[in-house]
Amino acid sequence: MLQNPEVFSTEDGVSIGPAPWPRKIIPLEVDPPNHLKYRALLGPVMSPRNIDRLEGRVREVTGQLIDQVIDAGECEFQVAFAKPLPSTILVELMGLPQERRAEFVEWVEELFHGPSIEQRQAAGIRCMDYLREVIAERRRHSGETDVVSVICRAEVDGQPIPDEVVEDMVMFVFQAGLDTVTAGLGHVFHFLATRLDKQRELREDPGLIPNALEEILRTHSWIGTTRKVRKPFTFQGVDLKPGDIVRTLPYGAGRDPAVHENPDVVDFHRANIPHFAFGGGVHRCAGSHLARRELRIAMEAWLTRVGEFRVKPGAELAYDPQGMFQLKALPLVWDVDGAKKA
Repeated sequence: MLQNPEVFSTEDGVSIGPAPWPRKIIPLEVDPPNHLKYRALLGPVMSPRNIDRLEGRVREVTGQLIDQVIDAGECEFQVAFAKPLPSTILVELMGLPQERRAEFVEWVEELFHGPSIEQRQAAGIRCMDYLREVIAERRRHSGETDVVSVICRAEVDGQPIPDEVVEDMVMFVFQAGLDTVTAGLGHVFHFLATRLDKQRELREDPGLIPNALEEILRTHSWIGTTRKVRKPFTFQGVDLKPGDIVRTLPYGAGRDPAVHENPDVVDFHRANIPHFAFGGGVHRCAGSHLARRELRIAMEAWLTRVGEFRVKPGAELAYDPQGMFQLKALPLVWDVDGAKKA
């Protein structure tokens, strides 16, 4: 489904039911061949080379966030770390004011996780009202490399992008960058906090961390996506017709026994780890290089500096299935004597 856009289209949205943002989020909700024209505009900003340039800043922010909680011996991980790390980096990438970062996070949380569609749509309008002001300012005073300025200056087929498309692309970056990595961090650290044997394995051999991250992503994906059928298609004996809505669940794809030997076993030494944590096909996550870097650096820093962490005794964990499949909260505790100062 993900690899066949001629049959499975994103043009009519990638969610079931009314979307919180009533217009397209571009390039996600554009089919080939036009899709590539818009996606290519984000390439230089999200390329591995540009992410290499950001690595020092990601490490700096990671260290600062750990400094704020390390002596306490406990924290609510989602609030103290999983939300501020990616949002700080995203706000800088977009050239937005850091002092409003927490406010932006609240907007996107309501956009994805609000209790009613009316509240989610109101949050979408609130985001766009603000982003229109930012876009207008960048048109007057363009920055060099921030994402909003890059999109404002961009051309497709030799012509400037229409204002509405600029807005939809900026909206896409804003909402995707403020929620996706937060969900991923929750899954990764929940796994490590409940599998102390695997946590110890990484502390003893930090060189395993990059491979371990891929293995955790394989077994703990968090993004689902929807397509509309464009042409008649038969899948596993089921006849699909144009207009049908289909949804794929990458959460389970990484545990396919036809692809992975012992798929439910988390093996940090596994040699081949294909997964769909960042989607697949033409709409594979444009920010996956940044997401991987943030997740890996977070793992390295916590395993180096923080004592053996675990879920706080008595904590009742709950997942929010609306939007990203993610933990609502993750209270962690650790031995302060095992922590290391920066």
